[in-house]
Amino acid sequence: MLEVAAPVAACLFLWWLGTGIVLRLDSLPERTYRFSVSAFTALAVVVLANLILLRHDTSISSAYVGFVSALVLWGWLEFMHYSGFLLGPSLQRCPPNVSTRRRFVCALQAMLYHELALALMGAVLLMLMWQSPNKTALYTYLVLWIMRISAELNVFLGVAYLPEEWLPRRLQYLMSYRSGKRLNLLFPVSVGVASVVCVWIFSSLPVRADDAFGHTTLVLTGTLLLLAILEHWLLVVPSKTVSLWSWAHSRAT
Repeated sequence: MLEVAAPVAACLFLWWLGTGIVLRLDSLPERTYRFSVSAFTALAVVVLANLILLRHDTSISSAYVGFVSALVLWGWLEFMHYSGFLLGPSLQRCPPNVSTRRRFVCALQAMLYHELALALMGAVLLMLMWQSPNKTALYTYLVLWIMRISAELNVFLGVAYLPEEWLPRRLQYLMSYRSGKRLNLLFPVSVGVASVVCVWIFSSLPVRADDAFGHTTLVLTGTLLLLAILEHWLLVVPSKTVSLWSWAHSRAT
């Protein structure tokens, strides 16, 4: 039981803490952003270098390090986005009365640099870990990346409860690219496929006692995927989950 409970608890805590740190940094005065970006970038470089050193390590501790490393890299790119350093070539609201195709193109232009940075980081991790037994960071990052794309597409196509409170005022124009629909046909597909994968992950847990690394990696990534599925449901079901990060989000600008 402990071999499941420990990584589940770790994932929940790190997901909560990581989200809060990014929100907190973004809530600080804009004059602090350059220092925060510089410090976060230096940390990201250290994390990448550490992943190179640990890519052949299959201890339990290396699984946790890989998981945390992916969260740090993801948080770095998210903060770059929220702070306005990583957006797109267009910083305007969506033009009125445009077709869905045109709206999609405009939305992509508004977030292009951020989306490319996320894809580039995924490619870097793939190259670093392609022939390595320790792929925890890669699997973690893929869960975050794929489920983010899914969430963005669902918001674009239309959901009932838009996460406007997560965006600082400087990025509120991004909400103009959403659809006015309260639900879309992609949502059940997104949640259904993710749920099947989540069940497969947990059903694939190693039964051998000597594969603690594989067990820990699967529980960490499976729990993270479960949280991402929950976040999808919160797009169509009312909730007050933002209160979980009131300590970080209260002064967001």
